[in-house]
Amino acid sequence: MDAYGTAHRTHSSTAGVADIMELSAAGYLLDKERQYLKGALDSPTRPLAAIVGRAKVSTKVPELESLIEKCDTILLGAAMIFKFYKALEYEIGKSMVEENIVELADKLIKQAEAKGVIFILPSDVVMDD
Repeated sequence: MDAYGTAHRTHSSTAGVADIMELSAAGYLLDKERQYLKGALDSPTRPLAAIVGRAKVSTKVPELESLIEKCDTILLGAAMIFKFYKALEYEIGKSMVEENIVELADKLIKQAEAKGVIFILPSDVVMDD
């Protein structure tokens, strides 16, 4: 496997092939990418920023907590931001938000503040009315 950008996907060309092979391994490019990212996170050049998106905050908690420990700035995007808007008591219109996640978003905001990490939430989002 040498396709870092798709290695996490369960496509027939990635996971499917690996399932039927007797022996499989990471390729040189995959290992190079892994080493680069490990170095960037273990000994980052400052300032370090991360961009995180998607809809579900609950599946990103370990990653966000780890990034709060390592980053100077975290930019949140996609549908994830509405949970954070709600935690900050912003108006979110009809955007879908799981109420139990709002508490979690608030906890992450407070962790970031305690570490001096800047959370950037885009303010130019068009919301459903």
